[in-house]
Amino acid sequence: MCSWLNKQDSKTLIVILEGLINMLWVGKTLLNHSLFADKLEECGALDLLEDLQSYPNQHVYDLAIKLLETYFIIEDVDLSGEPAANDTATLNFAM
Repeated sequence: MCSWLNKQDSKTLIVILEGLINMLWVGKTLLNHSLFADKLEECGALDLLEDLQSYPNQHVYDLAIKLLETYFIIEDVDLSGEPAANDTATLNFAM
């Protein structure tokens, strides 16, 4: 599923993003485990999700934001590109 996150078709992206949301919900709610979130990180999906924040379709953008904000903690990065003084990483799991 993660390899399809770089497709340009909005309908495909919406189906994939909704599927990922459902998988992460099951992992967090029913299994109380971050296995699915770990797998997303391993396959490089987080970079693709972050790229979708600039996607022109609002629904795709909203789903990508929902995934990132609900299942991952993304720490603020200074606009100059420098990490904030207290940041050790820009991405941590919210599990």
